[in-house]
This record gives sequence, structure tokens and C-alpha cells, in this order.
Amino acid sequence: MVAKFNIVKNCPLRIFIWILTACPVFSEEEQILHIAQQLSEIQAYNEAITEYKRYIFFNSDSLSIDVKLTIADHYLHLRKYQDAKNTLVPILSENRNDTVGDMIRIKIAVISIAQGLLSDAELELVRVSSFSRSNQIRNEANSILFIAFVFDSRWEKAQAVLKNNPDFVNGYNLKKTDSILNICRHKSKKMPVIAQWLSTFLPGLGQLYSRDYLNAANALAISLITGYMTINSLYNGYYQEAILTDITLLWRYYNGNRVKAYNIAKTLLDNEDLAYQKKITDILKNSEENHETSFTTILDSSE
Repeated sequence: MVAKFNIVKNCPLRIFIWILTACPVFSEEEQILHIAQQLSEIQAYNEAITEYKRYIFFNSDSLSIDVKLTIADHYLHLRKYQDAKNTLVPILSENRNDTVGDMIRIKIAVISIAQGLLSDAELELVRVSSFSRSNQIRNEANSILFIAFVFDSRWEKAQAVLKNNPDFVNGYNLKKTDSILNICRHKSKKMPVIAQWLSTFLPGLGQLYSRDYLNAANALAISLITGYMTINSLYNGYYQEAILTDITLLWRYYNGNRVKAYNIAKTLLDNEDLAYQKKITDILKNSEENHETSFTTILDSSE
């Protein structure tokens, strides 16, 4: 069976499609759908999408929504997130089943997270978790909402969701995740501002606060040199040179030092957040309660 599958997978797609269409067992519409399904099995997603769209063009039956959902899943496999979203959004107006509608909203939220549109994802997920009649779907929405808050470094909200919905991270992993969130919650978010103010009083001190010792030494040395040049020019009566050159340089390096101190501290803070996000996503990937489709799409997009 494996050998046969590999032969089909490796043969040219046109020959493969010709063989399938030559089969007299199916009607024309069924042939198109069968070809699309076979292409999906060999992960020829672009070609499968084309065939599924052909099927939708010729049919408006109850299968159309399922086919569109399959097309959206294929776009997700190809990481064509906007195409997947554009496929899903119209289904909401066509669908009359609340449960299916909630699942579609969750998929749209997953795509928004993969695109970095965390606010859009939050709106969809809060709506589903608040109004869905299905406990399973509400739990799914909350678990993905947790991921959205983690990716947005909103640690308090992430911990609140985890506390109310602990089922998707079980046992030891739950305690480990909660411990990481506690560290993140109490981590200072004022580091960049503090670093900037420290460098306002003494150039290089903000970089030293951010543990960037090389830039701290450079900032202090440059400020001392330009300061000495300014004082020396004023002392020797070179007032024009002091005003036009030395003070300009001193002011430029002084302000640049403050901005750089802020940016270094901000980068350090962002890198710490990314490290904690990775720890949490690694825990979720290894969790037995992992919701395969949604979690895999989101977590893979973060790599």
C-alpha cells in the first residue's frame, strides 16, 4: 500500500488526473470531487484547491460548506492565511448551524493569531466563549484565547483564562505554566523608561542597567570626550567652535545615548518575553490535552 501511494505521489499530476477522469464509475461532479480528495491525500494542496473550486462552481449543494472548509484548511497548510480567511468569512452568512458557525469563528481567530492580528482574534474568541452553547467549543475558544494573550505578553489575562479553564494543560504542565506566568506578571515593564532616565543623569548608566556593558562604556567614553572638547574650547576662548561644533556633538551624543538606552532595554524586555512565550508553547506542544488542529497551526506559525 505504501509503495503504491509513493508511485501515485511521484507520478506527474496531469497523468494522475487523466487516469482518475477516465474512470467511468463516477458522474462528472463526483469525478471532480474524487480528484480533489486524491490530490489532498498526496498533499498537492494547490491542485486540490483548484479542483474543489471547480466542484463548488458546478454545485451549490450541502457539501459546498464542507468543501470550502477543506479549501481553507489547505490554505492554512500552505500558510496562505489571508486566502484561508477570505474563504471562511463568507461561510458565516451561508451557514445556519450555530455550532458550525462557532467552529468557523475559532478558525478565523486562529488565522488572525498566525497573522499577528491578536485584537481581531480576541474579539472572535470572546464572542464564542461567551455565547456558544457547546462546552467543548467554549473550552476550545478559551484555550486559543490563552495562546493569544501569551503571544501578546498579556500575562495577567492569560493566567486568568488558565485559572478558569485548566483542562487544556494538565497535571505537572499546569503548575509549570502557572509558575512561568507568575514570573512574567511580576516582571518589571518599566525597564526601558528606567534605562532612559538613568542615562539622562549619567550617560551609559541606562545601558549598564540593561547589562549591555560594552555600549555602557562607549556611551560614557564618548560623552566624556565631547564634554572635554566643549569645556576645553570654552576655556581657551574658542566660543564659536564650542557652540557650532562641540556643544552640537555633545548634545547629539547625549540624546542618542538616551534613545539607545531605551531601545536596548526594550529589546532585552522583548527577548525575555519571547523566551517565556517559547517555554509556554513548548509545554503546550507536549501536553496530552493538545487540541491538534488549532494549536498546531498557531504554534507552528510562531516558529
